[in-house]
Amino acid sequence: MKITISYSVCDSEIEKIEQLLPEMENVLSDVSSEILKNKDIKAYIKTSSLFDNCPKEVIIDLYITNNDEIQALNSEYRGKDVPTDVLSFAMQEAEETIMLPVLHLGEIIISLDKLVEQAKANGHNELNEFVFLLVHGILHLFGVHHETDEAYQYIMSIQNDILTKVLS
Repeated sequence: MKITISYSVCDSEIEKIEQLLPEMENVLSDVSSEILKNKDIKAYIKTSSLFDNCPKEVIIDLYITNNDEIQALNSEYRGKDVPTDVLSFAMQEAEETIMLPVLHLGEIIISLDKLVEQAKANGHNELNEFVFLLVHGILHLFGVHHETDEAYQYIMSIQNDILTKVLS
């Protein structure tokens, strides 16, 4: 199985992201590869009914936008009228799976404004923050959530493991 991540950028953000885009494109396949190598994700794939039919390819759509647009989406879908860094929308939450060679796992939306803000606040570069948010979004699509402190520590350990491997 492989993961393909296709992306698009909100028109208002294209100029802001031009310099980061080549680096982002370079890490997309690395992130995909490391996600599938992670022992926790492998265990999830073995137990999830989403993957019963063992698709050859998993597709994830990535959309880079701004705070205004992500705030509107966050308000509409989560009832939180504030901008957030990343949203994930799983496509296959139904009980039945469709027997296709391709599984459209879902969509990830990242706020470029939040990405830049958090990179500065956390003292690292924008590429690191991009990978961090992308992996976070992918983990949500794979069903890994963080409603408790223990679950938050779990998702952070997976993220940090993948981040280290991708950016080393």
